[in-house]
Amino acid sequence: MFSRFKLTLKRRNIKQKILELEEEYYDEVEESFEKEEDIGVFLTEKASVPIEDVNVIYPVNPPFQFAQIVYDPDEMELLYKAIEPDLTQKEANYLSTINLLLDNIKVDPGMLVLEREKRLRDRVCEIIESYDMPLDGFQREKIIYTLLREYTGYGRIDVPMHDRYIEDISCNGPGDPLYIYHRIFESIRTNIVIDELDLNRFILKLAQSAGKYISISQPITDATLPDGSRINLTLGEEVTRKGSTFTIRKFKHDPISPIELMKYGSVSAELFAFLWILLQYNRSILISGSTAAGKTTFLNALCMFLNKEAKIVSIEDTAEINIYHDNWIQSVARVGFGGGQGGESGISGISGIQRRSGDITLYDLLAAALRQRPDYIIVGEVRGGEAYTMFQAISVGHPSLGTIHSGSLPELMSRIESNPMNVPRPLFASLDAVVFTSIVPGRVREDQKERRKMRRVKSVVEILDLDLDTNDLMTNEVVRWEPADDSFRFTKSFLFEEIHQEFGVKERELQEEMKRRAEVLDYLSEMNITDFRDVTRLIQSYHINPDEIFDMIEEVAP
Repeated sequence: MFSRFKLTLKRRNIKQKILELEEEYYDEVEESFEKEEDIGVFLTEKASVPIEDVNVIYPVNPPFQFAQIVYDPDEMELLYKAIEPDLTQKEANYLSTINLLLDNIKVDPGMLVLEREKRLRDRVCEIIESYDMPLDGFQREKIIYTLLREYTGYGRIDVPMHDRYIEDISCNGPGDPLYIYHRIFESIRTNIVIDELDLNRFILKLAQSAGKYISISQPITDATLPDGSRINLTLGEEVTRKGSTFTIRKFKHDPISPIELMKYGSVSAELFAFLWILLQYNRSILISGSTAAGKTTFLNALCMFLNKEAKIVSIEDTAEINIYHDNWIQSVARVGFGGGQGGESGISGISGIQRRSGDITLYDLLAAALRQRPDYIIVGEVRGGEAYTMFQAISVGHPSLGTIHSGSLPELMSRIESNPMNVPRPLFASLDAVVFTSIVPGRVREDQKERRKMRRVKSVVEILDLDLDTNDLMTNEVVRWEPADDSFRFTKSFLFEEIHQEFGVKERELQEEMKRRAEVLDYLSEMNITDFRDVTRLIQSYHINPDEIFDMIEEVAP
């Protein structure tokens, strides 16, 4: 009897020690990063080591959510592991009991997330106290975390949904591992696998939270989650033979700053300084590239150079533009109701799609924007009939920014001049510059077996004029990315010449100012000031008093 008591006591001591070690582990990982910027620098450094040596852990949503990226020797690829606290059998039993008692709780989907979490937390604590469940503080928090994840979070994908370094999450079918696209490590398989029943339930839950309907009769839908993330859902085997699928393109609540793009090597300080000057003198710029080439990311970063006093109006199909700017009207298109009522839909921009009652298209939003006296109009993606109106606005003096899908200038012209945009070449010539972004293969290093892809600005092309005799555009490639040494080569800017003629500023002064601004951006990079709020504030301070900011930087620069 005494020996059995000693064995029971020993087991309890072991369990308690495990709990203490588990708690210490989470605390240590969380405390190893003092601020968010430290994680980005840490991951960038780890991405440069040989792929077999990659093994990093970083906090996602502490104290209970962490991510590990590690090399899997069996599959010879990287693996993304979502790390969450495991429940002991005792904790799992109490969780099941609490779940049964929570059936009657009313959590209104219309309530704010924090309100729903508070109500759920209060109810769980009430149940634990009422039934005198012997749970310590850490065990209680683990159970509450698990319930919050299921009731108010994203269930099995809650960790990647909270990971700010993940751009996309995709599920190719039940029983298959989910894949994510990591901002630094790119496409990675995860340790998350969802079975058929749970996946179908999850698809219905996502559709419901986005205010959409999906069923076997309508097995595919596009929608936007409450947090702004875009989703594509399919249900069952009607259109995807493996079964239900989903793809989530996450909304970036904290947009990537110009300094972060510089640190990734996507762009140089000189290139950003050049575009900064173009924006100051009301030039219109289009960002062009293939899918996932970073067009919207670059557009968001570019908008941080706009003067804080400027009135900005943005128009989009889905809210992706995120600007740290007070004087900004954000307009989003709306899908109407009921069947087609005649007319072409401007939302998809595809000829023949019937417009429904209540549709608010990009064309409608652009027409309204022109009446709001904006200093800058931003079009999230130019792809339909609104393109004609946008270029008309540029031609009469409304500076504009936007993105478009195309990989080269000839491809861009082919799209612009074709249906449904139908923009005449003389009207397109009113544009000032096109920035071409691309995904390029990384260089193979001797100590690495994997060639990682990179996002780069491949070129910046100035649109100068139209040759009336040949109907050819007169252009100048002012910036070109050199893949041999991963650098950016500059040539003479004819837009600087235009600015000189229009505003009286000498070209030499513009070149000197471009050099000064590049030094300011380099300073921010050296000091690891990457947060979009801090970067925007310093840029705005430079607008107000450039000499003071530049002198201050020269004094404190390392």
